[in-house]
Amino acid sequence: MNYGKVSSANIDPVEKKPLFHFHPGSEVFSLGSIGCTFRCAHCLVPGTYVVTSKGAHRVEEISGIGRDELLTHAGRFMKVNNIFDHHYSGKVCKVKPRHLPEIVCTPEHRFLASALPGSSRLKKIEAQDLKEGHFVAIPKRKEHAGADVLDVRMALSNAVHHSNGERRKIAQATIDIVEESDLLRSTDGQHSIPSTIEMSPGLARLLGLYCARGRVRSCDDRMGAGDVIISLGETDGDLADFVKETCQDLFGADVWISREGTALRVHAFGPLLAMLLKELCGGDHGEKRVPDIMFNSSAEAAGSFLQGYFDGNGCDGQGCLEAITASRPLAMGVCELLLSRDVVPELHQHSSLEPPVCGRTVDRPVTYVIRIPSAFDLIHGRWMDKHRTFYHEDERYFFVPIESVSEQFYEGYVYNFDIEEDHTYTANFAAVCNCQNYTISMASLSEFGTRDMMPDEATRIALDNRCQGIAFTYNEPTIWHEFAYDTCKLAKERGLYTAYVTNGYIQEEPLREISKYLDAMNIDIKGFTQEFYKGVCRAPLQPVLDATMLAHSLGIHIELTYLIIPGKNDSEKEIRDFAAWCSELDPRVPVHFSRFHPDYRMVDTPPTPIGTMEMARRIAGEEGLKFVYLGNVRMPHAEDTYCPRCGTLLIERDGFTVATMGARDGKCPRCGEDLYMVQAEGKAMRTERQSG
Repeated sequence: MNYGKVSSANIDPVEKKPLFHFHPGSEVFSLGSIGCTFRCAHCLVPGTYVVTSKGAHRVEEISGIGRDELLTHAGRFMKVNNIFDHHYSGKVCKVKPRHLPEIVCTPEHRFLASALPGSSRLKKIEAQDLKEGHFVAIPKRKEHAGADVLDVRMALSNAVHHSNGERRKIAQATIDIVEESDLLRSTDGQHSIPSTIEMSPGLARLLGLYCARGRVRSCDDRMGAGDVIISLGETDGDLADFVKETCQDLFGADVWISREGTALRVHAFGPLLAMLLKELCGGDHGEKRVPDIMFNSSAEAAGSFLQGYFDGNGCDGQGCLEAITASRPLAMGVCELLLSRDVVPELHQHSSLEPPVCGRTVDRPVTYVIRIPSAFDLIHGRWMDKHRTFYHEDERYFFVPIESVSEQFYEGYVYNFDIEEDHTYTANFAAVCNCQNYTISMASLSEFGTRDMMPDEATRIALDNRCQGIAFTYNEPTIWHEFAYDTCKLAKERGLYTAYVTNGYIQEEPLREISKYLDAMNIDIKGFTQEFYKGVCRAPLQPVLDATMLAHSLGIHIELTYLIIPGKNDSEKEIRDFAAWCSELDPRVPVHFSRFHPDYRMVDTPPTPIGTMEMARRIAGEEGLKFVYLGNVRMPHAEDTYCPRCGTLLIERDGFTVATMGARDGKCPRCGEDLYMVQAEGKAMRTERQSG
């Protein structure tokens, strides 16, 4: 049923499987379908902003699979392949970059970060491992689409009004769209507006001024009412004249200027203009936002919008421009435009209490302060004078230091995405990664996004991307055995190695069948008692052990993974029994003890204590195992390979990366010890396959 139905496809280091003694340092094309038991918890809390091709939006607002595009670490916009959300209860990390909003995420969510600024130093670091002094990376934008026309008709047709508590679109009957010399007319014929308008610097600056100081009054379904008011300071006569002339020239509006106390107010009468500005930019101050079109306009238009915004809402003092808003969407949008102009703004949130009034404490509304150095030219996107910044930069990234990382408890929905090709996006402007595994558990083909991929295409993609092999992973490979068999056979014909990452539930006949074309297996032995398998896996243990022994006897390179779950399979006796069985099978077989993290139906179980991990490694050594690794844990040398005879450090690993390679032809170059390792062609290191 799911032949060739691919839900996940990525280029991975083979160490990620994990396979440490099989072509170490090589890359593999990883394929997965539907049917594993993993639910991702590497996610972001609601309210986190991601940068899209239409500006900065909250994660919970992203809904267009295949339509929405998110900014990736490469500075380009890529399509959303899948959107994931699920309930989470547990610890979250609050990562606070200097002068920028904090990012709240599950502890395992990975950031692109570094201990020192520089693109070459970036690594994928989990939130829980970030520290004060690390730098998060903010990608520089490469694309400037340069949209030069505002489609007024489209904007008004999308306008949404609230009437009697109901949301409804403005119908064509409400705005009688009559194409008369490219004009849109109101139903009473008294008001008109161009159907399209060039996104000129003047229009962009007007939109910026409206976002800063404008509001819509009496804009409703009664087409005889509605006007725009832009309030300015008493010395802003030039700005008032600019607003008046621009509204008259572009929209043909009736405009007048009034003086009220110390304020100048520009009144632009016209319900169509009022509806347009409300749809593009929002109405009240707390609802304001940067118009979507600004994020696809020319650099000159973006600069003019920012100039208008700071003209209307900014003050210049102590070497910086500063603007204040009550709208978080507007603040995030302005910051995104500033980043696109190659300057990192400061963004501060202020929420304080007013002095007591009649004995009661009054909350002041939250405000957001945006600040940039005065030496930056907003129009041209360049520095005019010597300056100092709180960040570093190179050609690809801005590097912002982390001020603090803290933890708190969170219960509620969390969100994540799968982004095509780059598998990264931004969270509150910082580059973050997709999950190590996508949410493909408990799903069916009808409800989960898949694509068809035949064996010829799979092997071609692997070769085109200079991969050395193909791995069936993420889910259980045996659920699409026929596709895996055909792909493995073709891969071997084309010079690629093949690998399974499996739970070991495979019967003898299909295992013997595919063994002719299957080079390696990482088998996940989830516990070592029948009670554990029956209670947690709802299946017997013995078939897994039988399949492991058969695979080894058939000459398939095997490595074993044992996930240590507190209170479930972590007793000294169970781990010793497992290690003794492994030693009897072959003491050279690498064993990966993996640290448990709360996920899916076991979010109430705590992470595995480090002491338990060290205990497992000690017991495995006592039982004679030669190659024991600790995964999902940050410990010195936990995943390095040492010669079991002379103790020489042979392979040093940093995450999934091979930092130092000392093994030669599967042996220790110092003493000649056999490392049970496949390198290069690997055929000399393989045991002979048994025929049937």
